[in-house]
Amino acid sequence: MKNKVLLISFFAVVFIIASCKKSDPDPVPYAKFTVDGTSVEYNHATNFNKICIMSHYCGSFEMEKDAVDSNLLGIGLPSDVANGATYHAGDSDFLVTYYDGDSNFYSSYYGGTITLNVASWDYNEGSGWVEGTFSGSVHSENDPIHDSVVFQNGDFLGKIYVISF
Repeated sequence: MKNKVLLISFFAVVFIIASCKKSDPDPVPYAKFTVDGTSVEYNHATNFNKICIMSHYCGSFEMEKDAVDSNLLGIGLPSDVANGATYHAGDSDFLVTYYDGDSNFYSSYYGGTITLNVASWDYNEGSGWVEGTFSGSVHSENDPIHDSVVFQNGDFLGKIYVISF
């Protein structure tokens, strides 16, 4: 009788463990967009965090890991970031920067029409995810009046990770 109880208990535990929902792995951060007519996808990213100069939360996306001043998209968001928030070039503490493949630097700091919509800001106790869309132009550091790049159909997903002191 004892063996039957142990056997039934064993199968009950196995059934319970097998029926538990396995947690899904974290999604992979990315930025996809068309820039001046060329579609690109960046699959390497830093976390959105508070280590910023001109914004409250900053994150970046790159085509290749450890890209230095090439194929790099940076997004800086204000402290009031929330679901449904929309930011435009010239808004305080909002910044979009872009290094193209030739290391030319473009930024909403120098002007442009870039608009970014935050579809989801899921931040809780130091971590979470941000998702959004963007389009518009940012201007060149070297010639802000005559040189810009245009983003279309931009969307991104980034990890938020902030250590509070």
